[in-house]
Amino acid sequence: MNVKYLIIYGFVLFLLFSCKKEEENDSEGNQRERIESYLSGINAEYTAINGVYRIFLNEEPVTGVRLDGGDSLYFNYAFFTFRNKPDSLLDTNIESIALEYNFDTRYLDFLERGIIYGETDILDGLERGLQGCQAGDTLMLFVPSKYAYGNKMSGMAKKSATIAIFVSLEKVVKN
Repeated sequence: MNVKYLIIYGFVLFLLFSCKKEEENDSEGNQRERIESYLSGINAEYTAINGVYRIFLNEEPVTGVRLDGGDSLYFNYAFFTFRNKPDSLLDTNIESIALEYNFDTRYLDFLERGIIYGETDILDGLERGLQGCQAGDTLMLFVPSKYAYGNKMSGMAKKSATIAIFVSLEKVVKN
C-alpha cells in the first residue's frame, strides 16, 4: 500500500476517534458543569428548572399574564450553540441579532412566533424553561443536549450540543 494512503487512512482514523472521544467527554454532567461555571463566572442569579438553567434579564419585575398550559404565547428568540459561553447563532427571528452575527437573512421573516404552550411541538428545553414565566419576561435559557436536540444533528447544531436560548415573551393570551 502506498505510504500516502497509509497517512491519509491514519489521519481519518484519528479524526474519527477524536470526534468520538469529544462526544464521550460531553456528557450531561460535563454540560451542566460548563453551564454552571459560565453562570458563576458572570455572577448571574439563575435557577435550574426541569433540567434547564434560566436567567431572567428583566431590569424590573414584570406583572404580565402568567403562562399556563394551553395558553397562546407570542415570543421572539435566538438560539446559540454553547460550549463555554453562548457562541454561534443557530436561528433567530430578531433582525438585530441576525445582523450582529452576520447571519444569512435572505430566508428569515423576523416575525414574532406564536404557539399554544404545552400543545405545539417545540424544543423540550424551551418548553421546560418557559414554565411559570409571564408576558414581558426576557430570559436566557441554557439547555443541556438531553433537552435540546439529543444525540442527533439539527441544522448547524452538532450531536449532543448544549444550546443557549434568548427569549422574549411578548404576549400571553389565555385560551
